[in-house]
Amino acid sequence: MHPHAPDVLTEPVALTRTFRSSRTFSPTYSLLGRWIRHRTGDRLRGEALFILTITSLVLGVLMAHYLGWALLQPAMDAGNPETWQLWFWFAQIGSVALLFLVGGVGWRPSVEVTIDTTRGILMVEQGKSSAKVHVDVVDDVSIVSPRLYHLHYRHHAATRPFISRPGREVIILRTGDGPIALSLDEADAGTLVDLVRQREEVMVESAAAS
Repeated sequence: MHPHAPDVLTEPVALTRTFRSSRTFSPTYSLLGRWIRHRTGDRLRGEALFILTITSLVLGVLMAHYLGWALLQPAMDAGNPETWQLWFWFAQIGSVALLFLVGGVGWRPSVEVTIDTTRGILMVEQGKSSAKVHVDVVDDVSIVSPRLYHLHYRHHAATRPFISRPGREVIILRTGDGPIALSLDEADAGTLVDLVRQREEVMVESAAAS
């Protein structure tokens, strides 16, 4: 070892962790659900309007089936009943299948969370939605039950949800711009919360030292 060798300056290595939660089945992300959400531009209003629309369509299809049967009954009795019944049953099956494909089949996008503990930046992505948060603006981080999230946080317009599996515990990041809700696996959720809290502790110690 050379005692007079110059010190070698190295850049700090960024500690980056990425967490992912797989996509799940959700009718609210069907063609109808996405169209309504795009038209309204409001998450809560879009959810309510989707439920109202899909319920109305289901009732409308059922009423159309009963009304169609009543109107076509004379034709079935007068003509070839087997042919009329065959076409009528095909129409019923087709209408139900179309409604199911348009308003019942959808996939909630997966959630990807990346945290850079060196720079203190947390990135969240789900489909076309994303959020970038500096850990120093996070007022608090905690894990809440799915019931508390659905009864409380989900109904706040300021909440930015990144939920792939609603039945899991939810991470709540409280910021000045409103809460950010994340759903991850139980082990990943605990690790992410620890990383955020460790970064906050480092920042507090640095501020106290200066």
